[in-house]
Amino acid sequence: MRCTLFIVTLFCIVLITPKQVQAQSKIHVVLSDPVAQYVWSEAYKPFVNPQNTYAKKFLSKDYNGFWPDPTTAFRANLFLDPTNTYSLDMLNIVYFKESSSASPQKKKKRPPIAEYSLHWPVLLYEYYMYSGDEVVTRKMATEILPEVMEYFEDRMTRRGLLRSPAIWPESLRLGIDFSAMAKTEDAITNAFYYRTLIASEFLYRQLGLDATEWRTKAHDLKSEYHKAFGQDSRRLFVDSIDSTNTSITTNALAICFGLTPESAYPETIELIRRYGMKCAPSMIPYVVEACFIAGESQLAIDLLSFMHDYKQNPSPLYLFPQYLFGATPDSAGWTTVGITPRVPQYITSGALRIALPDGKLRLDYVATQGLHVTVPLESRVLVDSLEGMNIVVKKYKSHSQEDTLTNEHLATLALANREEWSGDATMIWVDVDTQMLRIINGNSILYQARCASATNGVGSTMNSMQTPLGWHSVHTKLGDEAPWGQVFRSRIPTDEIWLPGKDTTEDLVLTRVILLTGEEPGFNQGGNVDSLSRHIYIHGTNDEAKIGTPSSHGCIRMTNDDVIDAYQFIEPGMKVLITASNN
Repeated sequence: MRCTLFIVTLFCIVLITPKQVQAQSKIHVVLSDPVAQYVWSEAYKPFVNPQNTYAKKFLSKDYNGFWPDPTTAFRANLFLDPTNTYSLDMLNIVYFKESSSASPQKKKKRPPIAEYSLHWPVLLYEYYMYSGDEVVTRKMATEILPEVMEYFEDRMTRRGLLRSPAIWPESLRLGIDFSAMAKTEDAITNAFYYRTLIASEFLYRQLGLDATEWRTKAHDLKSEYHKAFGQDSRRLFVDSIDSTNTSITTNALAICFGLTPESAYPETIELIRRYGMKCAPSMIPYVVEACFIAGESQLAIDLLSFMHDYKQNPSPLYLFPQYLFGATPDSAGWTTVGITPRVPQYITSGALRIALPDGKLRLDYVATQGLHVTVPLESRVLVDSLEGMNIVVKKYKSHSQEDTLTNEHLATLALANREEWSGDATMIWVDVDTQMLRIINGNSILYQARCASATNGVGSTMNSMQTPLGWHSVHTKLGDEAPWGQVFRSRIPTDEIWLPGKDTTEDLVLTRVILLTGEEPGFNQGGNVDSLSRHIYIHGTNDEAKIGTPSSHGCIRMTNDDVIDAYQFIEPGMKVLITASNN
């Protein structure tokens, strides 16, 4: 069988059209350092710009621009939206060409797989970890993956290494000893093959399948890899058995895939410092990734900042959340979240928001305080932090998927005469007992989040600093386009922006403001008990740590993220019910 393409799918394929990403993208990154923020924004911008055209070019079926490793774009897509269908579309792309002797029945049963992809098992493993889709993953892992791996077995040499491909695209040759590599086994091909074996082992273990075969082959290949390519006195790997060249590409891949011992990281980092990004464009993400893994986060960001065209390299969209903040799924579907932050010292604060299949993940970093991690109630978190970094983990209901009202909820609403006041229309219900704000429609919960009512309990009297009970309605919404943390004073947005870590004892009204007016005369409307005159709001706060406990001066506080999320469901005139069981 002749190798016609090293790999068929372009490394920087963008799997989603700009318009679709604008609607579906579910990740947000904010960093104090302007260079790091610029890198993120420039990489992210094409995905939310409906006017860009480059995605269409990459989606073209006949576009084969350069050696296409789809892994980095695939990861970026998983962070943008782990629940969309484009990752599956990617897995269904043709990867191996059948030989000419293949039976027509076989071709008809399944589209032919394009020749020599070392990435498909890796994509399948990562799809499973990020999406948690066991049905599709198990089917592909048992029906397709063994055939893919069997194909590689036919290309092994007597040394136990994978033969080099017959064709090396021009775009992959920068910085490597191509003349020597094309004639014998090479380190790049075998590094990718080792990664494939490791991914297959991890995938089978996650699925409860026997991973012995992949584990044994990975162990044997790693041993042969070190014998064949670890012949440089500087503890670097050479490009091939017949080469003395120690390229950035070969040694960056070795760190990324676990072939370089940690003690030898400094030699590779020195190589990168000396030559920068003297490598193929498709290898740049791995060079940056190697820097992050080696603890050189500042170097990693510096390298990214020198990229000329972020539109053709979506790698920051996975490098920042996965390596800078260190957020990865440690079990399928993010049911266990791994946190291994690598924030350089010059970044004093940052924030990450990711939509998970079953909720959302939030990370807030302040150098003087450490990292605060917020996950759904059902999630587990495994932390591996830098020495001296304080990491606090919190579990919020608002970060879990919404559910339906219970019989107890319905009884409370019935007792408050919901049918008379709002019927099945969308309404807001603030339950003081549980410190929970819910936006409901009929028996469905559209949104729910922890909140904070008054420290002084419930009541409607002016200057009592208590939270009023009963039926209200939304009088006004303020802050449609307000930035996160904007300070409102007397219902007017100011130029002040509050950020986590700012020291203030003042009770600030932040980000979004929903003014409430009482609907029950003599109880929360008119005279000395008028909620609107008392300035009762739903708003964001600078005291987020106390959300979930009675801690306000009468208003309903929410975290700034949550009030932004809730705001989109709320309209003027919408009914608002505030209840407490002991009143």
